[in-house]
Amino acid sequence: MRAPAGRGVAPAAAHAELGSRYAGAVDALETESLAKRLRFVKAHLLVLLPCAGACAAGALVLPLSPVTVDLAMMAAWLIVVGLAFCATHHADLTLQPDRSERNTGNALSPPAIVAMIAFVLVVNGGAVTIIADIVVDLLAGQVGAQCLWLPMFKASTVSALAGVCVAFVLALFRVFMDLPLRRAIRAIVGAPALGPSSRPGQRVRLVGVVRDPTPIAVSEAQAAFALSTDVESSRMSNPDVVAVRVPAADRTFFVEGGGALLEVDPTGIVFAAGARRIWKGLGAAEKDRTVTIEYVAVGSSVVVSGVLAPIVPGSPPRLEASATARVYLMRFEPNEDPIALLWRARVLNWLVTLLLLAAAAGTALAARALTSGLHA
Repeated sequence: MRAPAGRGVAPAAAHAELGSRYAGAVDALETESLAKRLRFVKAHLLVLLPCAGACAAGALVLPLSPVTVDLAMMAAWLIVVGLAFCATHHADLTLQPDRSERNTGNALSPPAIVAMIAFVLVVNGGAVTIIADIVVDLLAGQVGAQCLWLPMFKASTVSALAGVCVAFVLALFRVFMDLPLRRAIRAIVGAPALGPSSRPGQRVRLVGVVRDPTPIAVSEAQAAFALSTDVESSRMSNPDVVAVRVPAADRTFFVEGGGALLEVDPTGIVFAAGARRIWKGLGAAEKDRTVTIEYVAVGSSVVVSGVLAPIVPGSPPRLEASATARVYLMRFEPNEDPIALLWRARVLNWLVTLLLLAAAAGTALAARALTSGLHA
């Protein structure tokens, strides 16, 4: 099936800029398979589990004492931290803006910054508190030592509270971590394949190859669409200056596969291209400058999911993004099964999340039982 010409006007001069301005100065070309971007990372768990086992063994061997509680909470801290960072989601999702835009400021929103600071303080503060309580209890001969900075609490009680707080904060962190990618995976694996019975307003997916009669030149590659991000930063200043440039006159492209052809409007698309070119140098006033060009090359194997737009007679089915119905696209290698990979990532991620929630609940129960027995 031959792809018709994409809609829109001729490519703008900005298209040529993507390929020519930085072609001779590209420092790195990064390409990753979907399997690598969705790999199951368990390094933290493998490192922390033996330490947790040692702490738990100490808590079981020693007679019931404040140190027993401290060691049990230290074991719980190690387990929940290992589970929280035991991840399967790594693909970087990029939003293709609907127009060129320039902004100055931190990329993170104020609530996100507050949440990140609270996360760091609670997790690291919990570890410091538990370790300090272990030292306090050991110096006091393991007998009901008073916490030096909170004399109204016994050190073991503070340790238990710290362990429970860290466990539940990390459980919530895990639930909301990578939420945009979770939504993208759910939208892709939960949608039926495009077929004759597909109707406008229905979310569908298509696994196929990118076709585009009006490609954009990105160095030596031909891309269906591209996004150029320009960052200038000074080591002693904040925020960075960020310019996002999108060819405003970009045309639609096509995905062809399984005997079907789907037209895709790149405006507002959320994509994990797995291909980017990076240029680093000096910008204005000797500031560090990094230009990143993310793109989807013509001929790439992709899976795309979105809501079908109203049918135009004589044209193939079309996907258009909206605020309530995103279009998602992920590139994969020809020898990969993207749906199977996404299902595996989704199942493993939820399994780890459930284990973390169970560990948080177990930490709370253990803390209550140990402190009740200790203070009886």
